Amino acid sequence: MLLLVAFALGNLLQELADVLIKWFKGKRYFKASRDNLWDSKTGEHVNARITRELGHPVADVDVAFDYCLTRIQSTFSKRDLFLANSDFARGLVVVSFIGTAPLIRITNDLRTRWTIHASCFATGLILLFLIACLGWVRMKRFRELSETPVFHAFLAQPIEVKSSAGTAK
Repeated sequence: MLLLVAFALGNLLQELADVLIKWFKGKRYFKASRDNLWDSKTGEHVNARITRELGHPVADVDVAFDYCLTRIQSTFSKRDLFLANSDFARGLVVVSFIGTAPLIRITNDLRTRWTIHASCFATGLILLFLIACLGWVRMKRFRELSETPVFHAFLAQPIEVKSSAGTAK
């Protein structure tokens, strides 16, 4: 029973983390690395390659990303691991903030001098803040590792040009 509850709460926590980060940082925050790549010289090469394969350019980076991801298929299998690591780190950030409530409760229950009470509370806050910072850095790094290599792997694939009859050459 505990396993089922933990699984459900974990999913809710991940969704809460996603909603909060997008609310604070913007809806495209997790797609910033693909936006940056699309505006670079590499993005121009990717768009030229897609134009060559499809016969028309793609203006939207998300459509280009989906096209490239479909084309590389299982060539970039680490992407799922990178996304899972990023999502786990995102959850750690939220857990760190939620962890302040139990920290307050635990330190309030201490029956010691106020200096020990304050030092335990400060140490706990510093630890939670450190976990949140490390989780944030890891989340950003692994999210970027799950996005930009899709375009790079696409460029490394053999060119597939569609003829006017619709068959690939």
